[in-house]
Amino acid sequence: MASICDLPPELLIHVIQHLDQVKDISALSRSGSRFIHDIATPILYSHVKDVPDVLCWACDEGRIDTVRRLLVAGADPNARWAQKQRRSATLMAMSDMCFGAGSMWEWRSMHQRPETDAMFEEDRQARDDDIDELYATDSDDDDSDPDSESDLDSESGSEFSSPGYDSNGDEVIVDKCFWTPLHIAARWGLDDIIELLLHHGATVNPPSRGFCDCAFATDSTTKTPSGVTHSTPLWTPLHIAICYGHESTARLLLSRGASIVVTRGLDEGERAKVTALHVACAAGAVSIAHFLVENHQPDVEVKDHHGQTPLSWAYFTGMWQSIDFLVENGATLNARLGLWPLLKHACIEYRFAEALRFMELGVDVYAGDEEVQYLEVLVSALRCCCRPKYWRQEVKHMDFYMALRAKRQKHLRERAVEVLLKEDLRTIKDLRFVKQYWNAPLLEATFYHQPTVVALLLKTLQERDSAYTKAGLLPFLQCALRSHVESPRGALLDTVQVILASMPENLTKNDILQAIASTCGNSNKQKDKEAVVRLLSEQRDDVTLNAKAAQKLWFKAIGNGNINLCKTLLDKGLKPPSRKELGSLISKAIAADSVAALEYLSTLKGASEIMLTGPRLYKAISEKKAHCAVFLIDQGAPVDYRSPTGETCLLQASMLANNTPALKLLEKGADPNVCGDNPTDTPLLLATIKRDEQLVDELLQHGADVHGQEGRASALACAMYTGFLDGVRSMVYSASFAEATEEKRNSYIATALTLPDDAWGMAATFNYILNGLGVDPNCVFREMGGITPMHLAVIRPRPLAFDLLIRNGADMHRRPCLESDDDDDDDDADEMINMSKTTPLEFAIRHAAPSTVRDMLNQLPLSPEDAESEDCPYPWLADELREAMTPQLRADYVRAACYRMKPPMFAVLIDSKLDFSIRDPRNGDTALHMVCGGIREYTREPDWEPGKVAGRAAEAILMFLGEKRFGQDPRVENDEGVSALQLVRELVDYSGDEFFWKEVAEVLGMMLIVDDDGIRERPEGHDLALARFGAVPS
Repeated sequence: MASICDLPPELLIHVIQHLDQVKDISALSRSGSRFIHDIATPILYSHVKDVPDVLCWACDEGRIDTVRRLLVAGADPNARWAQKQRRSATLMAMSDMCFGAGSMWEWRSMHQRPETDAMFEEDRQARDDDIDELYATDSDDDDSDPDSESDLDSESGSEFSSPGYDSNGDEVIVDKCFWTPLHIAARWGLDDIIELLLHHGATVNPPSRGFCDCAFATDSTTKTPSGVTHSTPLWTPLHIAICYGHESTARLLLSRGASIVVTRGLDEGERAKVTALHVACAAGAVSIAHFLVENHQPDVEVKDHHGQTPLSWAYFTGMWQSIDFLVENGATLNARLGLWPLLKHACIEYRFAEALRFMELGVDVYAGDEEVQYLEVLVSALRCCCRPKYWRQEVKHMDFYMALRAKRQKHLRERAVEVLLKEDLRTIKDLRFVKQYWNAPLLEATFYHQPTVVALLLKTLQERDSAYTKAGLLPFLQCALRSHVESPRGALLDTVQVILASMPENLTKNDILQAIASTCGNSNKQKDKEAVVRLLSEQRDDVTLNAKAAQKLWFKAIGNGNINLCKTLLDKGLKPPSRKELGSLISKAIAADSVAALEYLSTLKGASEIMLTGPRLYKAISEKKAHCAVFLIDQGAPVDYRSPTGETCLLQASMLANNTPALKLLEKGADPNVCGDNPTDTPLLLATIKRDEQLVDELLQHGADVHGQEGRASALACAMYTGFLDGVRSMVYSASFAEATEEKRNSYIATALTLPDDAWGMAATFNYILNGLGVDPNCVFREMGGITPMHLAVIRPRPLAFDLLIRNGADMHRRPCLESDDDDDDDDADEMINMSKTTPLEFAIRHAAPSTVRDMLNQLPLSPEDAESEDCPYPWLADELREAMTPQLRADYVRAACYRMKPPMFAVLIDSKLDFSIRDPRNGDTALHMVCGGIREYTREPDWEPGKVAGRAAEAILMFLGEKRFGQDPRVENDEGVSALQLVRELVDYSGDEFFWKEVAEVLGMMLIVDDDGIRERPEGHDLALARFGAVPS
C-alpha cells in the first residue's frame, strides 16, 4: 500500500513550502511519521522566524529548544519587540482579566483589545496561532513519540504573553516601550538561553524601555514626570539581571563583554551613566555589589549623570544593607540626592529613623550648610526637621513605598531634633552663636506650629544658661500668630503656650494687645484663635480691651474674616463699635465680601439702619461683591435706588458674572426697563451682550422690553447681530415682542436680511424671527419704498432666505400694492424700476443675477405640475400657484426677461418652463414686441453702451425666431396694429441725430436682415458688430 512517506523528500518539501497556514504545517510536523516531522519542522520555524513575538514568547517560557530552532531558522536575536505600555502594566491588565478564567490562554481567546479592529484581526489571530502551534511542536523532541498529544490546552506557566500587540521589528519603534529576547532571558536568569542568544549574534548591551520599572534616583522634593517619557531609562540586560537578583546571569553577561554602564542612549545620547554598582546597591543585592567592587568597579564613589553615588541609590530605595556595605568599603555618608545631602533629605522627607542611623554612622551634620539653597532659604539639618514635608511628586510606582517609609518614622522627629541639638552644642562652643544658629529652626518650628520641637529648642538653651530674653522671644510669638499655616486643632495653642512658658518676665499690656491684634489680623482658618485670644488676655489681670487703641481690633477681625473672635473680644471687655465705626466695619465687610461678618454686624444695635440702604447695596453690586449684595437684598435693602448717574442696582447687577443678585432684585420687584443715561444701558441689553441665557429669560418673564425705548438700542437687534441664538429665540416668543406693533415686529425681518454674510447663525436667526409671534412674511416695508421681505432677499441674495420665507408663507408672485385702474401701458417701464409695483420674482428677473432667480425657482417652480413633483420642497403650494400664475403674470415675467435681454436669464426661465409664446393680455404684445420695448428702457441707463444694448436685442430676436417652440412671428400685430417687424424696421432705418439710436440702428443693421419676408441673421454680422462695437451679449 502506497504511503506519503514513499514520496521523494524534494516533493514533500515543495508541497509543504506552499502551504499558507502555519497550523497546517504544524499538523504535518506532528504527524505519525518521523520522516515528515524532520522535513516539516524546519519549514515551520522558517515561517515564523521574523515575528519577534514568537522568539520572545519562547524566552519567556524558558523553551530552549524552541529558541534554538528559531535561531537556526534565521530569527533575529536582536529584534526589538514594540509594546503599547510597560510590561508591568500589561501583566497587571492580564492578571485582572484572567481572574476566574481557566488559564491565560483562555483569556487570550476571549479578550479583544479596544484598538483591535477587523482590519488587524486576521493578522493578530495568525500570530497567536503561530505561538500555539510552536508550543505544541516544541514538545516533539527527538526522544518523544511523534504521535503524542499537544499540551496546548494545559495551563501555561508564563507570566507574559502577547495578545494583540503589533510587532514592528528592529527598524521602526512605533510604541514607547520595547525590549529584546535577551532582556526576557535575563529577567528569569536563563543562562543557557542567554548563551544561545549570544552565540547566534545577540548584542550584549541592547537598550529597553518599559521592561523594568526602575527609575533614576531622583529628589522627590521636586516634581518629576510620570509615565513613559523620553527620559525613561533605557536599561540593558545586565541591569535586568541585577535588578531581579540573578548573580550568575550578571557574571555571565559581564564575562561576555557587557558594559558596567547599564543604560543606553537610544534617544538621549550617552548622557545617562548609571553603572551596575548603582543598580546592585539600589536592589539590595549585596553579593553582586561585592563581586562588582572586587572585579569591575573598585570606585564606590562613582557618580551617575545626576551626580548620585551608589550610596544615594541605596538610600533612594531604602536598602540599608547596601549602605552598610558601601560604608564598610569607604563610601562617604555625605552623598547627595538631588539638591540635598542625604541627612537633610531624610529630615525633609520625615525619614527620621534613617536620619538617626546616618548620625550613628558618623555623617557630617553640617555638610552643605553653606552650599545648599532651596528657593531663597539656606537650610541646616536641624532646620530641615522643623519644616513641613515636601511632596511635589506625581503618582509613580514607588510613591506608596516612600510615603509608607515616612509614615513609619514620623514619630521619631523629636529624637532626631534632640540628637542634632546635642551635636550643635558639642561642636559650637560659643553659646551666643548657638542661639543665633538656632534662630532659623526656631522660626520654622513656630511658623509651622510644631510645639514639641519649639519646646526642645527652648529647653535646651535654658539648660545651657543661654535662654532668650522676653524681647528675643516676642518675634517668635508673633511668627506663630501671623503664620498662614492651617495646622491641626491645638497646634497653634500649644505653640503659644510653650513660648509664653519660656518667657523670663511677664508681658506688658502693649505686648498682649499686639499679640491679640496679630491673631485678629490673620486671615487663615486656624481653629485655635479664640482659645489663643483668651490665653493672651489672661496673661495679666489688668489687661482691658476698652481702651481707644483696642477698637482697631474690630477692623482687623472683621477685615480678615475672624468673626468668632469678635464675640470673644466683646466678652473680654471690648466696647461695641460706635455708629461711625459701625459704618466703617460694614464697608470693610462688604469689601471682603464676607456674609458672615455682615450677619454678625447686623446683630449689633443700630446696624440694620446703617447697613440696609440703597447706596450701600449699589456699592456692593458695583464692586462685584455678589454674596454681600444678595444678603443685603434678602434683608430688605431698597432695590429701586438710582445712582447720581441714573444707574440702577439691577443695571449694575446685570454686568456681574454671578446672576444671583440680579435674580434677587427681580424677585423683589426691581423694574427691568429702568436704565441709565447711556443709550446702551438696559439690563436686557447687557445680559444679551454677555450672552447670558438665564438672565435674559428672567428679565423677559419680568416684563423687559426687547425693543428698547426711544433712542435706545434694541436688545433683540443686538442678539441678532451678535449671533446670540438662544436670546433671539427667547425674545421673539416673549410677551414684549407679541405686544409690539405689527410694523415693529416685521421690521426685524429686514434686520435679519441685512445681517452680514458671515454673521454667525444668520439662517437660524432669520428662522426664529419668521416664527415669532405675529410676524408677517408678506409685510410691506413702507419706509423702504413699499417692498416686501422677498424683494429684500433679492437685493441681498440669501439662498436660505428664499427657502425660509416660502416655508413660512411668503409669496414671490405677490405685488406689494395693487395697481390703479387708470394705469396705462406707458407705465410698464416705470413698473420695472418701482419695486412696489412688481412681484419679487419679476424684480429678480429684471435686476438680479440669474443664480438668484434659479435659487427662487428651485424653491417653487413656475409650473404647478413641477410643484407637485417629488423634487419640489413645497408640493402643497401647487394649488395656490395655479391661482397665482395668471396669463397676465406670466406675460409680466416674459416682459421682464425681454427687457433684460440677458441670455443666461433666458436660459434659467426656459428651464423653468416659462412660456415665451404668450401674448400680453393688456396690449397683445409678443416677446419680440417686448424686446423692442426693452431697447427704449436702456435709454434711462447712461452706463450702457448703445452698441451692446443693440447686440443683446439682436441675439434675443434671433433666439426667439430660431426655434419654433417660442412661436414667434414678427408679422403678428399687437392690439394697436403694430407688428414686431415694423418696430425692428423702424429701429434699423433710423435716420435721426440721436447718438443712442444711430448706434442701435447700425448694430441691428450689421446683425439682422429685415425685409418684407421677415427677420433673418446676417452672415458674419455678429463678428462685424463685435469688431466694430464690441456688441456681444453679457
